This record gives sequence, C-alpha cells and structure tokens, in this order.
Amino acid sequence: MSKIESESEQSAMGFRDKEKAEETLRLLDGRDISYQYNVITAFVRRARRVLEITKDEEKIEKIKEAVEVFNQWLDDYKKKGRSKENFAYLPLTTIEAYQTLARYYELFEENFL
Repeated sequence: MSKIESESEQSAMGFRDKEKAEETLRLLDGRDISYQYNVITAFVRRARRVLEITKDEEKIEKIKEAVEVFNQWLDDYKKKGRSKENFAYLPLTTIEAYQTLARYYELFEENFL
C-alpha cells in the first residue's frame, strides 16, 4: 500500500456521525484484526473526549451514534474472540527468498524491505 493510499484512507475514517463510522469499518475490513481493534478503540477514546468538550447538541448526538456503531463492533470482537484472527506474519527470510519471483513478475518494490 502506498503512502498516498494510506493518507486518503485515514482521512476517510472518523467518528463524525454514524455513516462515517460505518465507512470506517468498511475501510478497515480485511486489515489485520489487531490493527482494526487499535484504530476503533482509539476513535472511541477520541470521541469520548470530543463529547466532553462539545456543546452543540446535534454534533453530540451524531458522535454518540458513531460511538454506538464502534461499540457494537467491539462487543462482537470480544464475544467471538476475534483477537485470535491475527494474520500470521512471514519471517523476513521467507520474504527475502521470494524477491527473485517478485522481480520476475514485476512486483518487486525496492523500498519494501
């Protein structure tokens, strides 16, 4: 994943409202479960802080709806024991061994390792 994709993906995530929270979950789908958990818990913590200092009732309501979406995901994560779904990481020696194939299929990126 390039840095540009990562930056645009991050700006698309958030807790502004329910729709933004659902979009965040869609963007995170397929990523490592630990990464998903860390991003979602960070958003919940940040949202709670924003709720403490926000005075606009409409914004407060929208953020609460977003937090509820994230809390449902977190409840599912805990109930199903999803922490065990972590991706297995390949040893560096294995990745280095496949560099020749990556070059052959023109997939090799010099800065990857």
